[in-house]
Amino acid sequence: MYAKSVFVTVFGNLQGGLVPGGAGLVCSSRSAAEIQPLTETLFIRSLRYFSEMPEQHHEGLGIMRTADPFDTFEGCCYPGNSYQFDRRDGMMSASAKLPHPEAFHEPKVLYLEPEDPSHEHHLKRSLNFLSSMSSHELPHFDEQAAFKHTAPPDSAWTYGQRVDANFQGKEWLLGESDGWKVVDAGSENPMKLYALMISGIVPRPIAFVSTVSATGIENLAPFSWFNQVSANPPVISISCTNGPTRIKDTANNIKATKGFTVSIISEAFVEYSNVCSIDAPEEVSEWPASGLTKKSSIHVKPACVKESAFIMECELFEAIDVVHPATGQTATTLILGLVKYVHVRKDVLTENGTVDPARLKPVSRLGDTTYSRLGDGFRLARPSWSQEGEKLQEATK
Repeated sequence: MYAKSVFVTVFGNLQGGLVPGGAGLVCSSRSAAEIQPLTETLFIRSLRYFSEMPEQHHEGLGIMRTADPFDTFEGCCYPGNSYQFDRRDGMMSASAKLPHPEAFHEPKVLYLEPEDPSHEHHLKRSLNFLSSMSSHELPHFDEQAAFKHTAPPDSAWTYGQRVDANFQGKEWLLGESDGWKVVDAGSENPMKLYALMISGIVPRPIAFVSTVSATGIENLAPFSWFNQVSANPPVISISCTNGPTRIKDTANNIKATKGFTVSIISEAFVEYSNVCSIDAPEEVSEWPASGLTKKSSIHVKPACVKESAFIMECELFEAIDVVHPATGQTATTLILGLVKYVHVRKDVLTENGTVDPARLKPVSRLGDTTYSRLGDGFRLARPSWSQEGEKLQEATK
């Protein structure tokens, strides 16, 4: 069997008050009862301490217990330490140092879907905290990693071949033995549905959108609900999710002034762009905090991001307000932009005039606050019926 990731939040009754002690990442089966192979290793990675009461400082995070028919692990998570429990020999790693559990009372482990709705707020805080771990708790960014092309996963694939025809396919299909979780989108908690969908619809390209308000305030914000809609005419889409009481500044600005620019974010300035996702008041521009440089546009008023190697100047083609059928509120504004000019740095172009992903080094968005860089790429030519139709029909008889 193979390791799966489960987020857990540890709560402990600490000094008479319920304190969200921290979060842990458990790599194992989803519950202890599902742990099957004797060779599986259980890893518990503790995270930085955080508290609802900043004036209090506690060394430990809480007690985390996991159990299975063979072995039991019990201990406290310390910030910055990793605990390894190897079920093959039933011994804990010698490097693990456990605090005294007497400091904690009535510990409780909550999984990603707490049964008690009152815990949802604390769980969300913990998951956000997990996503914002400081750099000293993660491996350093590998600046030497480079995009490269490889052969596709199954170079020997033929028409009509079933997924379980090779080892990779068989391994993938094994996961279905755990069953399916079916979510009713109409009744699911909106925040849970949001978290589920953005973690499943991945990776998403990121549009770094520059706009100007009717009063001249410059706005800069990243949007991962972005893609190309049409090549001729060249149209792109940006989806601006609105709050319960406020329409996104980007959507308001585009509706008011009709123009905007989209810059593609590369690895070299992803932190600079991330600060622009802050929920600043509409009268505050994100440009100064970003440290990025304005590049004058040709056709529209909003500036481009000079550090970007691929930029599009756009004018409003259509703005579509997506109204919630139950509440009548404008949940999202879908912006369709007609691309008027494209600016591309020559050093990222190939000989045939297209963008080289290895040189552009774009980043994409995954679930929660996780971003991704390009890894390996592989080429798959689109089949042509005139060339492949006869073979396809023969193989699927």
